[in-house]
Amino acid sequence: MISSGFGMGVPRRCRQNIACRGVPVIPRYALIYSGRDAAGRRQHGREAARRRAMTPWYQAEDAQGRDGTHALVIGVSDYRYLPAAFDEAPPDGAGETLGLTSVTTPAVSAWRFANWLAGESGLNRPEAPLASVRLLLSPSQAEVDATPALGGLDAATVPLPTRDNVLDALYAWRDACNARPGNLGVLYVAGHGIQLSKDDSLVLLHDFGRAHRPILDAAMDLGSIWRGMAGPDAAQLQYYFVDACRTKPGLFDDYLSTRAGVAFDVTDEGGVESAPIFYSASPRTLALGLPADGTLFCQALLRCLDGEAAELDANGRWVVSTSSLVRHLPAAVDRLAAEHQARQSAVVGGLLRDGVFHYLPEPPEVDLGIHISPKAAAARARCRLADFSGRQVYDRRPVPPEIDLRVKAGLYALQLEVENDGPPVLRPFLAAPPRHREEIAL
Repeated sequence: MISSGFGMGVPRRCRQNIACRGVPVIPRYALIYSGRDAAGRRQHGREAARRRAMTPWYQAEDAQGRDGTHALVIGVSDYRYLPAAFDEAPPDGAGETLGLTSVTTPAVSAWRFANWLAGESGLNRPEAPLASVRLLLSPSQAEVDATPALGGLDAATVPLPTRDNVLDALYAWRDACNARPGNLGVLYVAGHGIQLSKDDSLVLLHDFGRAHRPILDAAMDLGSIWRGMAGPDAAQLQYYFVDACRTKPGLFDDYLSTRAGVAFDVTDEGGVESAPIFYSASPRTLALGLPADGTLFCQALLRCLDGEAAELDANGRWVVSTSSLVRHLPAAVDRLAAEHQARQSAVVGGLLRDGVFHYLPEPPEVDLGIHISPKAAAARARCRLADFSGRQVYDRRPVPPEIDLRVKAGLYALQLEVENDGPPVLRPFLAAPPRHREEIAL
C-alpha cells in the first residue's frame, strides 16, 4: 500500500490546483497516528533536553587532522502543531497548518540513511572516511511500532528537528565541513515539503504551524543552505538529498513576501567544485512513501548506493559517483513507483562536476537476461557462461530461450553452440548493474 505525499495527502488549499496540473492523486490506505498518545508525549518531552552544543550521533574517534565526510540527516514525521488526520482539529497552540497532518515515513527513512552511512557495509570513501553524522528525528508512533529502535532515542545525540535545533545542527555541520577543503559534506532531509516558486524547495520542521510566528518560521530553505555552503573555506564536494513534496499551497498566492526561518546568509565569496542536489520530486508534484516503511526515494537511494548505481571506473573499481547517481537514481525512483502503480519523478540540480561518493567493497550483483532465438535452436544448443577469471557460471544443454541469472558485475564470456550447425557463437560482455540483457540470434 502506498500513500501520496508520505502518507499525508495533499494540503487542502492546493488539492484542486494539483489535480488540475495532472498530478496523479493516489488514495491513502493508511493514515497516520496523532502523536498525542503516551509515546508521543514522551517524545515531545525531548524538546526540553535540547542542547546548543549538539553531540553528533556518530563521531569517528580518529577523525582529527585528516579529510573526512560529515553528514547532517533530518527526518520529520511527527509535527507538534499538526493534527493526525484531516478530520481532526490541530493541537493546542497551533496557528496556520496549511491543512497538513503528521506523516509516517520521513523519520524512518532518515534513520535508515544514517545507519547506512555508519554501518559496516555503508559509506566507503578512503580519501575522506565518515567522520561525523548529526541526526535529528521526530518519528511517528507507527514508525516506532515498526522500527522499535526509534522509540529509545537519546535527546543529546538525536534531538527533535525543531527550528532552533536544526539551525544549531546546520551551523555545526557547516563548521565541520569547512574545516578542510578536502572534506565531503552530505545533507539528507525528509519531511513535508512545499515550494513558493519552481526554483526553491522548503522543508517544514517539527514545530511548523506554531501560533504567533511567521508562517515559515520553522521551515528550511534548501536553496539558501546550498548557496550558503559555498565560501573560501568550503568543502569542495557536497551532496544534497531532499526527500519531500514540492507543491505550492494556494495560500501563498496572497503573500507579498515571506522567508524561511532556517536559512544561511549567502555571500559572493568562494565556491565549490561539485554540489549536486537530488530532489525526490519534480516541481509541483508529490513524493510518495509506504506508511511506516519509508519513502520511495530513500528506498531507491539505498538500492543505488548498495550497487544499482555502481559503475566501473578507470582503475577497475566499482563506484557510485555523481554521474552514476544522476543516471540511475531517477530511474530507480521511477521503477519503484511503477511497482506500486504510481508515478514519481526525481530530478537533479546544483553543480554536477563528477566525483566519487562511495566505493563498493566488492562487485555488485546484476540481473542478467539472455534471450536466444529461434526457440527451436535453443532446444538444440549448449550455453556456457564464464566470468573473467574463467570460472564457469552456467553450463547447460539444452537451454530455455530465456535465461535469467543473478551474477556479480564484471566481464563475462558467453559461448553458444548448436549441434551440427557450424562454429559456436562467442560473445564477451560487461554485466553492469542494475540489469544487463544479451540477445543471441542463432
